[in-house]
Amino acid sequence: MLRCIYRYGGSDDRGNRRYGRQGRQSCALHWKQVWDRAGQSGKLYDDDALRTFNTRISGGAGGEKMCQIVIKPNEIEISAEEAVLTALALGSSIAVCIYDDKNRIGGMAYAILPEMKDGAEKRGGLRFVNEAVEVLYEKMLEHGAQAGHMWGKLAGGARIFCFAPEEHEADIGKMNVEQARIKLQMLGIPILAEDTGENYGRTVYFHVRDGSLR
Repeated sequence: MLRCIYRYGGSDDRGNRRYGRQGRQSCALHWKQVWDRAGQSGKLYDDDALRTFNTRISGGAGGEKMCQIVIKPNEIEISAEEAVLTALALGSSIAVCIYDDKNRIGGMAYAILPEMKDGAEKRGGLRFVNEAVEVLYEKMLEHGAQAGHMWGKLAGGARIFCFAPEEHEADIGKMNVEQARIKLQMLGIPILAEDTGENYGRTVYFHVRDGSLR
């Protein structure tokens, strides 16, 4: 049975249109809650392309099927069994992946800014690394993950725009990576692997079957 068990965040509530009838059947236990991105406009991804991308895909030599799910910025997804969580076009943004290797539950947060300060408006909080990682951790526990069996992997955090001298330019990507490391350490989650920094974008695939990040 394929289970895509939890989604949180995003800019709108197009869950039914976005996945289509086949997607809803393949991921029957998937649902979405809304956290609007205040103050942002425009579309980061084309909905038709996402509907095509969020489909069941072939899963290797055995012919198994996996539920592949694209995660937008400011979203969290928690899935089990054969799901592949995908973050497209990571630049300075970061994908934080947490995996419970005993229960085979995995989650990904796609955050774009490093830190939400104390007292800041909570609306749109999943755009911030510190808030997104904490929510991801808490929701994984709610859905059966165990703290002692969790570890993390990071991808993204590139320094894409280099128009000013480095000493005069905030390196958002580097700050995102540092904040992710800090937050995971605070939660007692070791980081097993990273693909971060540099000056190029990434698309990453987190396989919940075994916790691999490609």
